[in-house]
Amino acid sequence: FVTPNWRAEGAVGFSGTLRVPIKQDGAPKLAVDFDFDLRDFDVVMPEYRLSLEDLVGNGHFSLPYSVVGSFSGALFEHPAAFRVTSDNDWIRFDIEGMASHADVYQLIDYEDIGVIDGVLSFDGALDIAMTDTNVTNLALTSDLVGLEVRLPSYLGKEASVSSPLALDVQFLDAYQSIRWSYEDTQGWLHHGDKIERGAIGVGTTPPTSAQDQQAVAISGTLDTLTLSEWVSEEGEARVALPLDWKIDGLQVKKLVIDDLAFTDLILGGEQAGETVGFTFVSEDLTGRVDIPAAGLMEIELAHLRLPSSGENVSKYLGGDQLSVER
Repeated sequence: FVTPNWRAEGAVGFSGTLRVPIKQDGAPKLAVDFDFDLRDFDVVMPEYRLSLEDLVGNGHFSLPYSVVGSFSGALFEHPAAFRVTSDNDWIRFDIEGMASHADVYQLIDYEDIGVIDGVLSFDGALDIAMTDTNVTNLALTSDLVGLEVRLPSYLGKEASVSSPLALDVQFLDAYQSIRWSYEDTQGWLHHGDKIERGAIGVGTTPPTSAQDQQAVAISGTLDTLTLSEWVSEEGEARVALPLDWKIDGLQVKKLVIDDLAFTDLILGGEQAGETVGFTFVSEDLTGRVDIPAAGLMEIELAHLRLPSSGENVSKYLGGDQLSVER
């Protein structure tokens, strides 16, 4: 499981037994059984973007590949505690540590897009596969206390607020599969040399995505969608996803566009390059919103049923054909 890319440096003390056979027939097998102590020991694992530093503690090693130990040290330049166990299939690092927002971006190998800020505590487990049939996996959980989340609507939070997050990274041969659960959203991304595809499920499991799709698929159910929280007055998305996205059959219980509110819609939409568009269908409203790369947001309504109070909505309407009911 140790690759040529791993690097280790520091002081190690050994005490135990080593039995080496000196003849081919009738000799006992190679046997290794010893205790070891680490002092200011560093281990760098580039494949997993982890660097365990200043390790101090003791452990036990024996063949065939059994290791156990407890160590203190640092991870992401913050104090951390490590517990190592193993069996025939896995070697496991249980981790209690802390990480900054910059460390989170480093862990998923993505640029800082400014949606998180602060330092969080986490519990983690790195399971390194000892056989070719298993996949190395890193799992992290956190209550995110200490981390500000700058996402629109209910997805955002202040640093003092607790909001559970679960993050799982599988290190496959061709790419890394990143899965998460946060608030009522679940999602996954495939990351090779860059983020290649993904999916987000709102209040449900994320949709499946074809292997050749270069986009993030979004579906599920949303209680309230206020357009201004997600799109600026200049027509720019307030959150930049890592690649184009496509919404398919998102059920929205309430859609708010400026001073207008509509209920029970089916929302579609996509971003292709710098162009963004939405479609919506309900008993009260059928139409689309186009947000071009340059110019003002355009709203085209094919059907609109107004409330009996008769608000002035002429400034929101566009297109040559419009069915209006009161």
